[in-house]
Amino acid sequence: MIFLSVKQPVEVQFQTDELPDILYASDTLELSLQACNTGRAQIRNVRASLYAEGLFPDGEVFIGNLEAGTAGEGTMQVYIGTRNMESAGKRTNEGNGEIYGPVEGRIIFQYEDVDGRVYEEVKSFQTEIKKAQVVSFAVEEPEETNSWWVSVTAVAFTGLLLWILLLFLRLRKKNILLAEAISSRIPEGGERKR
Repeated sequence: MIFLSVKQPVEVQFQTDELPDILYASDTLELSLQACNTGRAQIRNVRASLYAEGLFPDGEVFIGNLEAGTAGEGTMQVYIGTRNMESAGKRTNEGNGEIYGPVEGRIIFQYEDVDGRVYEEVKSFQTEIKKAQVVSFAVEEPEETNSWWVSVTAVAFTGLLLWILLLFLRLRKKNILLAEAISSRIPEGGERKR
């Protein structure tokens, strides 16, 4: 009796957002991670971690189990600190090190095959941490303009309205006088003379 064991090779592709060449201290970066199972066997417990001096992710990203031909993704929030921090917001006691400058790091993807064997793929990156940028929210004062023409336009418009009102009142008065003149020519109870 012969037993044959057939196993499919594990094939996985990983993609991440490109980290910017320059990061600014005290910012938070959202990093998108994707795993694609290009093989014919299931992979399990796909996860990603980031390690770099001065960069502090909110934790490991768990993408999950992926059937053959499927993809999964997750996002990681990364706090940008300084090179002399041991955790977000906590500096080390060693005060002689550079706090800003070039940083090398790696993103480690791990996953397991159906037999429980652990695989690991490492993607290295380089970036630079710079001093935090201070953004000013100052409101600019509008330039003072000579608005004499606005005043002239308002006076002219008011004058035009008054002139139209005066013409309307005169016309109305003439119509009333005309109506009175016509009614006075007609004798009482009779017809108009021709």
